[in-house]
Amino acid sequence: MSKQTVQKNDASTNGTFGIGLKFAAVTAAVIIMAVFAAGTATAATMTQNVNVVNKPTVNANATITAPGPLTNVGRLASQQVMLLLAPACPSSLALTAADSTVSCFDMANYPGQVLVITDFTWSAAGGPANTTCLVGITLNHNLVYESTAVAASDTWAGKSEQFMTGLKTTVNPQIAIFSNTCTGFNGATMFGYLLPNQ
Repeated sequence: MSKQTVQKNDASTNGTFGIGLKFAAVTAAVIIMAVFAAGTATAATMTQNVNVVNKPTVNANATITAPGPLTNVGRLASQQVMLLLAPACPSSLALTAADSTVSCFDMANYPGQVLVITDFTWSAAGGPANTTCLVGITLNHNLVYESTAVAASDTWAGKSEQFMTGLKTTVNPQIAIFSNTCTGFNGATMFGYLLPNQ
């Protein structure tokens, strides 16, 4: 074999090897690009799936009312009171606490505070149907609020009312019947809160 032939074969091998290497490099680049393209396509698909095309319609109406001076809203539990008619108590009123315990109520136990009554609910035996029952709240034996209701066919009368300005007192309020047609209470409740008397 001549020297020239060997060189030619070497050159031929080098050329083939170079082409093979270039082909392998191009193939690897295509595979890498395909992988990245697939990854990008996958990411794009995932992003598309994350974006909500048909967003559900949600109708939400919210009314936020700041606590007013005449409501129990926003008051501390220690300020709120629910007073029940309780003839067995000296004041004829019982306080229902947040844990549902009931004790006799007396404003003397709350020195320096004022009771603001915001709601009044009562039910009484009203006598014959269509007769009017008159119930009131008194302070120091003075009538400060009166409530009337007509007796139904079952002879019961009752009402639930809210006070626009609130009844304020530093003495024990009293609940009384002021009409002869009403024969006695089924129940009566006052709701309100205690505040420093400033």
